Amino acid sequence: MKFWFANLVLWPFLALVAVPLLVHLFARTRPPVYRFSSVEFILRAVRETLRVKRPRDWLVLFLRTLLYSAIVFLFLQPLFFSRGRLPGAFERKNVVLIVDATASMGCTEGSQTRFAGACAYASDVLAGLTSRDQANIVWLRARPVAEFPALGVNVPALRAALRRAPVTSETGNPLDAWQLALELLKDAEGRREIHVVSDFQASQWDRVHIAAPPGVVVVKFKVGDETASNGALSDVRIEPARPLAGETVSVCCDVNNFSSLPARRTVYLAVEEQRESREVLVSAWGHAVAVFQHRFSRPGAVPVTATLNEDRFPADDARWTVVDVREALRAGLLAREPGVAAAWRRALAAVGWIRVEPLAECDLASAAGLDAVLLAGDDGAALPALRGALDAGATVIWYPGTNLNSAALASSFGHVGPPLVGAPSSRRPSTSEGPTNADGASPENGSSLWHQGKTPHTLRIAAENDVVFRVFSGGEHGNPAGGSVYARLDLQASAVPAASLLMTYDDGVPALARVSRGGALFLWNLPLGREQSDLAGRMEFVPLLSEMILSSRTGGANLQSSYGPGDRLVWHAETAAETAGLKLLGPDGRERPVTAAQAGRGGVTSEAVGEPGLYRWESDGRLVGYSAVNFPGVESDLRALSTKSFGSASELQLSSGAVVAHLREGVPLWPWLLAAGVLLVLFEGLALLWAERT
Repeated sequence: MKFWFANLVLWPFLALVAVPLLVHLFARTRPPVYRFSSVEFILRAVRETLRVKRPRDWLVLFLRTLLYSAIVFLFLQPLFFSRGRLPGAFERKNVVLIVDATASMGCTEGSQTRFAGACAYASDVLAGLTSRDQANIVWLRARPVAEFPALGVNVPALRAALRRAPVTSETGNPLDAWQLALELLKDAEGRREIHVVSDFQASQWDRVHIAAPPGVVVVKFKVGDETASNGALSDVRIEPARPLAGETVSVCCDVNNFSSLPARRTVYLAVEEQRESREVLVSAWGHAVAVFQHRFSRPGAVPVTATLNEDRFPADDARWTVVDVREALRAGLLAREPGVAAAWRRALAAVGWIRVEPLAECDLASAAGLDAVLLAGDDGAALPALRGALDAGATVIWYPGTNLNSAALASSFGHVGPPLVGAPSSRRPSTSEGPTNADGASPENGSSLWHQGKTPHTLRIAAENDVVFRVFSGGEHGNPAGGSVYARLDLQASAVPAASLLMTYDDGVPALARVSRGGALFLWNLPLGREQSDLAGRMEFVPLLSEMILSSRTGGANLQSSYGPGDRLVWHAETAAETAGLKLLGPDGRERPVTAAQAGRGGVTSEAVGEPGLYRWESDGRLVGYSAVNFPGVESDLRALSTKSFGSASELQLSSGAVVAHLREGVPLWPWLLAAGVLLVLFEGLALLWAERT
């Protein structure tokens, strides 16, 4: 707490405060008139008139002293500073305002949004600058940008930018905004200040630590309620993700409740001609799922729209996705083992909704566009090239070659990621004899695991409730564990620790195992040659193979269709001619400019989009696809950091822009002194009137 005087040159006039006392001490008064002839009264009147008067009306003396003091201090123009002064009296100021423009700032509280309150504060700070000062604004977005390339003196332009700036639907990057502000102040001379204006959303600022270098003053202004509640539609999922035309799928809508009270919300779904609604009860700080059933009538890109009944923050109450409905699934077949490849090809041709394409060694790197990849007789060398296809959600069915050894098996499974479940060695029979080769010896790392004998092995299901065997639950499709096998790879369960066993032989050797990594990798240890087994001729063979491909479709519906605000939309066209007339239409129907063509990819890129919604790609007036831009889920939790945790002792935390002006320029006290002087004159008159009456 400090005081400062704007007209300190007038300080000698403080001596005028003693004038009332001197007036009381040396003032001569007129002797009172007495109508008595007594000499004693006359002498007393002369005596009191000639000597120095003793002050008897102390109240009048006190009021007059205060009045003179108020008049003198009025001309001195005192300024009051509650927490010190930000800059010196004649020091040049360099101010950078980091204004949060992320999605959570669009929340309405009271009569205005958080962003409107932030802009009002920033405008107050700029209004207190002089013509000598410099300033700039850094907008906190997904990619922070500055209003000016450098610090400038055009403060009216900055205030105009605050009035017309819109709040975005993007998430923010506080560290990049902080670095940009420091870069703007790096070579500035004079006082340097950074004002961070934000709601300090906990999900965004909780782990953000900004350290100011020496000589930089940090002022934090917090807008918004710390306990703001909200409900949001956080996700829309299609199960399975890549459906077939005519297939019934589940549309799952996730609803989150960021509130301390349970909430009842209504979810509305619009897909093709179907319109449905579901009501869900969401617990406090919990989530619920509204599930719809739908059957897609035609193949192609089909948009799905889900919405919630609106609340005070409607930005996250809608969500879109694009489903790539297939007429048939694409399966690539690498045929190194002709017998197995021929059996797979015949079985999938009988299904009708799977197209089998021949696959060469050089095509493995581009297999991410396939729904399934079948490796017949591969020794494991092809698996590393299929890692991208697995991440994209494809199904890989691998029948190892007869020359596979333990070292190659371990190396192959090492390329598909960490174990999903523990090693299922407990499913092996409790026998001291492990698998053996044809010569009866245990297989070593360098020897082949292939074994063929005269005694048939039987199969048993190790995971009866797995989705692969769901089609056999009614019994009309037979028993998938039926049949006899004379040849196999003598694998140990511990050799495939990353896999979960679906089917085993009677002695515990894995027959069918699965590893999940985006999609699914199946280890198929079921020989299909006539001399090796009778599996290819059984009725269970076709539904088992097709169910393995159907049940493992876990990838995204359309990898190029889902984006967030602030992203650039990309469309990959099949031919260069298709990109020539390609244009992008936003949710409002207006065309968005396409800024660049991706060389060598046959695609185009738009400018960064900020509005969530469904964007349409058209070529020569013909619809070719959609791109969905969804609200970032991290912005839905509106809870903010408490004022005790979002600032340090070296930083100022303020509540309004006027407070900044008071800290910098001080609170002028002359209006209060003038009012005090008027009141003191009134009180003095009342005191004199009272003294005369008494």
